[in-house]
Amino acid sequence: MYKHRILLEKLIFCLNICLICAEAAGEGIRASRMAPDWIVRGTNGDFQFNTNTAVFWRGAWKEDTNGWRVQLNFWDPKIPSQFAVEVGSTVRNEGGGYFSSPTGKFSKFELVDSHGIMVPCKKGLSMEKELPPKMPLRVFPKWPDGEIKGTFGFRSNSPPSLVAKCLLNDIYAIKNEDDYTLTVCPVLYRYGTNEGYLERLDLPCVTIKIHLKPSE
Repeated sequence: MYKHRILLEKLIFCLNICLICAEAAGEGIRASRMAPDWIVRGTNGDFQFNTNTAVFWRGAWKEDTNGWRVQLNFWDPKIPSQFAVEVGSTVRNEGGGYFSSPTGKFSKFELVDSHGIMVPCKKGLSMEKELPPKMPLRVFPKWPDGEIKGTFGFRSNSPPSLVAKCLLNDIYAIKNEDDYTLTVCPVLYRYGTNEGYLERLDLPCVTIKIHLKPSE
């Protein structure tokens, strides 16, 4: 059933691309206006995947020695407090089998002001959690057929996968305008050698400087 789920997700992905391409072609609109950055016009006029990875990695990113990359993608420069956490690989070519932690937490998610003082999360919120090396399959959210929801796959020349969207003003009460230091360390889980468990995959941490104003 797991293989069937992966194939179904691939099919849905491809169908979405076909719909984008067909709509753009039918309207006579250029790909740069209708389609996402990872879809371009080929020399024959047909739509195809954009393999220029520089297009995908234009945020603040870091790569480890195994080819795993983590990116903080600030998609709107006018709103520096919101960003996407994205994960990709420059060497992997796997269709699925990777999952976020069941709580959606990070191994580290830290905001520090220019004086080195850590900014606390709002009451009742926490972006960090101690994540064990192994977690049983039963704690992950599942489809009715028992397969785990939200699998990630990676291609070396494809866009990174969206792991989370974050709005810092929802997480922190920013009281002072300052240059802050943000550190984000995501974790994924994957199938390993232990039946009934997923094993933790530690990913690179990304640390950046970010100028924030008081929360409204």
